[in-house]
Amino acid sequence: MTKRVEIVPIEYVQQIWGQVGHWIEAAMDHAKGECTTEQLRVYLASGTNQLMLFIEDDKIVGAVQFSWNVAPNDRIFYIIAIGGKTSPEHTEQMFNWARTMGATTVRGCARESVARLWRMKYGFDEIYRMVEKRLC
Repeated sequence: MTKRVEIVPIEYVQQIWGQVGHWIEAAMDHAKGECTTEQLRVYLASGTNQLMLFIEDDKIVGAVQFSWNVAPNDRIFYIIAIGGKTSPEHTEQMFNWARTMGATTVRGCARESVARLWRMKYGFDEIYRMVEKRLC
């Protein structure tokens, strides 16, 4: 079984969206209305975010929408949404690709159950908890 990751060039986001959009939408069900799936699609089509595919035996099995964030001491590969099938092989390839692109860390916001899974399965550490008080 061959597993690999691929970055979708901006020119092909619209063509590939029908195959992966449902995974991004499922992930956004937990986003508390921060943005819609269609807004995320616009971010991809405009190049604000990027899309990575998880491929197994030439079939797309998962996707990650991500952005690049810069902090004073880090270049951050920031996971916005991840869905479909993930595997340790795909995740390791994602980490390696991010490293080759200059990333010093990989981050993402996650609900407690997903954060626990990422810690146990992929070696993530909790760095802080995000809280919010809506004002309108």
